[in-house]
Amino acid sequence: MSKLSAAGRREVHASPDGSRTGDGTEGYPVRTIEQAMTILRAHRKPMEQAVVWLHPGTYALTHPLVLGPEDSDTVFAPTDGDGTVAISGGASIREWTADQFRGMPVWAATVPTTAGRSLFVNGERRSRPRYPAEDTLRMVNVPGLDRTADLASILFEGSRAFEYSDGEIPELTDPRGVEVVIPHFWIQERSPIESIDRARNLITLSYDSMLALKDGDSTDFSRYFLDGVVDSLGQIAGQWYFDAAGIVPTAEHPGGPGTPTLLYTPRDNEFIDEFEATVPIVGSLVEVRGEEHRPVVRVRFEGIRFEYAEPAHSPAAAAPFQMREDPVLDPATPYASDPQAASTVFGALTFEWVHSCALVACTVAHVGGYGVRLDQGSAYTLISGCEFWDLGAGAINCGGSDDPASPEFNIGNEVSDNVIHSGGRVYPHAVAVFFRHASDSIVAHNDIFDFFSTAISIGWRWDYEFSPSVNNIVIGNHLHTLGQGTLDWFGGIYTLGVSPGTVISDNLIHDVRAAGFGGWGILLDPASSHILVQRNIIHSVSHEAIHIKTGRENVIRDNLLAKAGTGLVSLAVPEDHVAASLTGNVFLTDGVPVFAGAPGSAAAQNITNLRSNVNLAWDETQHDAVIFAGDVVGPRTAGDPSQVVVDASTQWLGRGSDTRSTITDPGLVVAEDGTIELAGRAGLAGCGVTLPAFATQFGPRPISERTHPSAGRTCAYRVPTEG
Repeated sequence: MSKLSAAGRREVHASPDGSRTGDGTEGYPVRTIEQAMTILRAHRKPMEQAVVWLHPGTYALTHPLVLGPEDSDTVFAPTDGDGTVAISGGASIREWTADQFRGMPVWAATVPTTAGRSLFVNGERRSRPRYPAEDTLRMVNVPGLDRTADLASILFEGSRAFEYSDGEIPELTDPRGVEVVIPHFWIQERSPIESIDRARNLITLSYDSMLALKDGDSTDFSRYFLDGVVDSLGQIAGQWYFDAAGIVPTAEHPGGPGTPTLLYTPRDNEFIDEFEATVPIVGSLVEVRGEEHRPVVRVRFEGIRFEYAEPAHSPAAAAPFQMREDPVLDPATPYASDPQAASTVFGALTFEWVHSCALVACTVAHVGGYGVRLDQGSAYTLISGCEFWDLGAGAINCGGSDDPASPEFNIGNEVSDNVIHSGGRVYPHAVAVFFRHASDSIVAHNDIFDFFSTAISIGWRWDYEFSPSVNNIVIGNHLHTLGQGTLDWFGGIYTLGVSPGTVISDNLIHDVRAAGFGGWGILLDPASSHILVQRNIIHSVSHEAIHIKTGRENVIRDNLLAKAGTGLVSLAVPEDHVAASLTGNVFLTDGVPVFAGAPGSAAAQNITNLRSNVNLAWDETQHDAVIFAGDVVGPRTAGDPSQVVVDASTQWLGRGSDTRSTITDPGLVVAEDGTIELAGRAGLAGCGVTLPAFATQFGPRPISERTHPSAGRTCAYRVPTEG
């Protein structure tokens, strides 16, 4: 039975080596967390604090751990405090038999039918075979799609079928196990194959594409590849295939094994007698779900490793997506992708109708979707000091109602001092930390890297109508190694909608690279308004350091912008109001404009709704011949008559822009590895410009410097700090 501790809280002990008939005491622990919760629910009083002490080891799940309102005021913590406790949805595969597939050696094993779409060896994600093995194919026609039409008119004209070139698609042994993957625009779409008509060279998908099947702004149809193609097995060692139907012929089973079988192609240094792999067998690990009038409060997880969660099949996305296109999207249609950010993708841990819950010093790894979803009614949840890595999507996805008066609205959640990396492995368009409709959020001092899209996204409204995403703070984060040439149209930090009180401050953003267009440091996308962007350092991005699609009355001050591929600041669509005011910034270029325009869109010298003055600019290659505005985005091409360059001595200054700015060397050196050195400060004297603080703590702070009230860990001798 449970007992009351000296601290006045009820305590239950669990251990992977515990007893099925244990009483939950330290000397006689139960075996599972669910057993521990059964004991707690039978004995605790309402609002009585409780601790589930988890002894070292792995707690294997066959279905999610579900917590409800009656489980409020419960802490889950390891007894030793050193992170040796794991909650796992994975099944270990140890029994293998040698076989051959088309003359190549494979190992075969029986796996549960609920196995997910990923396999891990020694904690390393292994890929499925694809076709082609490392490249992409291109669709030759999409029935009914005019690829030359204006993009805005056809963007959401999705399709369920496309044509391929003669002889391009080989015969597929198991077409039901194949998914078509389509990276285009700012998303990657994924759908199982419904059928292949070889007489017409036509592939029909099980899901509709969300966006038109074309390759961005070009007139080409989309690129694509096939994932999960058993016929490609063996081309790359270490790949695997799950034969769910048991129909793949091998040397030992010419007619197929008849049961669900995993096939693996071994690497040279792997031996069948000692080989172990892990497959996820549950879609989610923990679901903390309250009710509208009875939320779950103060449930806290500390020092626990959550790992291995993924559903067996790629789930379709479904409208509504809380976006402007919802009226034209059929809620009964299964889509191959969300419109952006993989916004509806599942989470390994889900919180709904919760208040003051916490995830502290935990690890979430080897999952097929988001690490954590904070769904409707999530308020004042803390996620701090954690590591998220090897993620199918992003780390945190937060969003509830778009009505701030609704109890479903999300407010006051904090994501701070986490290390978040190696994400987007299944859904590369996912965002590492994603806040949709939410206010009073804090995203602070996280280190986020190795993603294929945006690191931090705030807001979910595409026009100037009311947006509830206000008073959000993004501060002290280190964001780098993003995009990696995979997708288009994203930023290290991304915003949408009217956002008074939102502050983007003291962040370090670098090494952001798009596939073709739009790898920005900060992207203020449609209607981003009343946002303060200050004291950020942005360098080494493939396009502009700061790009504004449309917006109103943003303030951009005291930032250091350097080493951008196409310009430092750009505005896509001039409107009748001031989009942004820029002052006190340091602009460091090397042959690209400070302000970049684009013919037919926003020619830089005609951008009358940017206000810029009292800045410092310097061009490392042309020194004081700084290009303040150029019609062509990117470096100038000598002798190209189509490029109109407006320098500091003509139209830009003539219209009153930067008349009080200084063109001088600020004494900064941006090294090849992206580090910034301060060689001297003579250029800053007397010009009214100060550099962003180089002493700022970018990324996680020492535990002693974290300001939230839940930095302390639960121990056996004091009442746990409430989160």
